[in-house]
Amino acid sequence: MPVLCPFLKARGRQKQEPMTLTLTLTPEKETRLVAQARRAGLSLDEYVQRVLDRADEAPAPRLTPEERAARFRAWADSHGTDTPLLTDEAISREAIYSRD
Repeated sequence: MPVLCPFLKARGRQKQEPMTLTLTLTPEKETRLVAQARRAGLSLDEYVQRVLDRADEAPAPRLTPEERAARFRAWADSHGTDTPLLTDEAISREAIYSRD
């Protein structure tokens, strides 16, 4: 996926040309990056592109503790209070790990 060069964009040119980046990584960082790409089932290029795409997304808004608490209370209040509780037997180790 081509990356729009900020230099061209600032000058009003919208031509999208692929941008090549050269990164100098320590061997340890390179090993970790390659391992993360493999775990994700992606080539290194695809993985780095995905990481860059995520970094380009808008960050979550910073909330104060009071705002976080208010959102949590609103979320909790949005759930019904008439849900029947589970019995002790229903949540016992034997019931959870039964081989039925």
